[in-house]
Amino acid sequence: MPVPRLSIVIVSWNVRELLSRCLSSVITYGPSGTQIIVVDNASSDGSADLVQQKYPTVEVIKNSRNVGFATGTNQGLAVATGEFILLLNPDTEIRDDAISPLIDFLTTQQRVAAIGPELLNPDSTHQVSVRRFPQLRDQFFVLMKMRRLERFIPALRRYYAEPPAGTPIAVDQIMGAAMLIPRAALTALGPLDDGFPNWFEEVDWCRRAHARGWRIMYAPISQVVHHGGSSFNQILSIAKHRWMLRGLLRYARRWWPTWQYPIVLVLAGVSYLLTVLQTIIKPR
Repeated sequence: MPVPRLSIVIVSWNVRELLSRCLSSVITYGPSGTQIIVVDNASSDGSADLVQQKYPTVEVIKNSRNVGFATGTNQGLAVATGEFILLLNPDTEIRDDAISPLIDFLTTQQRVAAIGPELLNPDSTHQVSVRRFPQLRDQFFVLMKMRRLERFIPALRRYYAEPPAGTPIAVDQIMGAAMLIPRAALTALGPLDDGFPNWFEEVDWCRRAHARGWRIMYAPISQVVHHGGSSFNQILSIAKHRWMLRGLLRYARRWWPTWQYPIVLVLAGVSYLLTVLQTIIKPR
């Protein structure tokens, strides 16, 4: 059986209709012969059955429990055989031929570990998808719920800095909602760290790439619609924040100076209490 040029890995949980729209768009606009893999994290809405009935060419991995994004992605990567692998969220939609330009660009580059397209909101406006690597100084303000003061805080402006529109550019990290990875980079860097619950796993992977001399690219030469947070919206704010804190703490232990870890541990505790208070004052 010939090796496909592209494999697409989609990890899904209880977003049946969005997943169907995503698959329809991929089949319509994706390169012919693409291997499509859906990892279903024990959805209760019939997602896996829908895929098997409506999209018989799609490979489905059914999990008996929700194993999280990183572990689910790694399950898909283990069976992906393509020369390029696209990690794609189930709440995305491909418009026109958005994938081929990214593949074509990668074939002209060396040591690019991943490339991400411009993400669009459902109304076709630009969606922020690029950030700098997190540092203690910017995460302090994030944890203390000061995100809305970004324009007054240089550390936050650095963290959330968006590259200029136009040609592809090297960046620190791209959002995992649509991340194209060449096989050579995956072989060199390995899969995601499934010790991350559902946050910071792609940040950690991008950081590993940088540490090994690979580049991460943002390429607004193509666009993908991202509805954003559809699976996460089903989870209570406290649980989501707990996942975020666990991811940040794992990231900090690995990449930040040792003396900073006790500080972020204290900040995480304060941030969790603030989230609990917010939930009490303004329930979801």
